[in-house]
Amino acid sequence: MLSRAKTHGNIFTATGGVHLTANDIFKGIVLKQRKVEREKLAKEKTVRMRQEKVATNAMIIQAAKGGDVTKLTGADLTTLLTWYQQANVAKMKKEEKVAAWVDIVSSGREPPSDERWTEVDEAKLLEAQSDIVEMAHTALGHLEELKKKELVLAAMTMSNEEFDRLVAQRNQLFVNSAVAVGSGEVQPEVTVASTATAGDNASTDTSGDGGGVAEGDDGL
Repeated sequence: MLSRAKTHGNIFTATGGVHLTANDIFKGIVLKQRKVEREKLAKEKTVRMRQEKVATNAMIIQAAKGGDVTKLTGADLTTLLTWYQQANVAKMKKEEKVAAWVDIVSSGREPPSDERWTEVDEAKLLEAQSDIVEMAHTALGHLEELKKKELVLAAMTMSNEEFDRLVAQRNQLFVNSAVAVGSGEVQPEVTVASTATAGDNASTDTSGDGGGVAEGDDGL
């Protein structure tokens, strides 16, 4: 895979010998970033889901047994203390757990708030797990979108004449592109305004064989 290719040989294998373009480089960067992000999010999901399960079980225990500590089993106390993020719970004896839980209850301390795993988080994880990268996902793609938004804002403050010139340049760009596709030639995406006058055209040989009309000739 391109995201794991580090040597020329790896890149050749990943691309099948096809020329590596700038787009491929940008996409490769995004793939590497996604690999790091997916590992981070996967670990975060595991921690949050575990905390959410512990909190749910702890609240069930409290609802069923109330504040009577004598009704709590060792497993109940482990769940409750884990919910409150008590240190070294697994190493504590039951009487130590009872003492720790009584101390928590008597202090009136609230359980730590846990950040739940949301649909937004899951969507981020799914995107990080995908190896399909569009240019819109890259830094260059984000920059292009930013420039488009800036252009829209600029267009809103343009005069009618400035906006008309912008539209004319855009239309000319489409015309040039269509001509390039039809002729099979690659045309530069730049519109150059012609400044030639009728007099300039009259003194220019465009036939390629020196048979143009020279200045002062009558053209006959």
